[in-house]
Amino acid sequence: MIMRSLSEAKINFGKISVAEDEIVIEDEKPRKEDHHPAKFFVCPHCGYITPYEEEYWVHLKTHYLGF
Repeated sequence: MIMRSLSEAKINFGKISVAEDEIVIEDEKPRKEDHHPAKFFVCPHCGYITPYEEEYWVHLKTHYLGF
């Protein structure tokens, strides 16, 4: 049941063991395809950096509209 739940949740695990009253789940190293590098938006005018696209566009307007 635990293995099925972890698999359905797409959680990588190496080994599951039971020791007395404790269930031990060993983490598996993430696969390269599971890792998504963060995308950053950089202002070409001043170097402002944000990971949020909407925040980037709001910032960019300050250069053109003078907020």
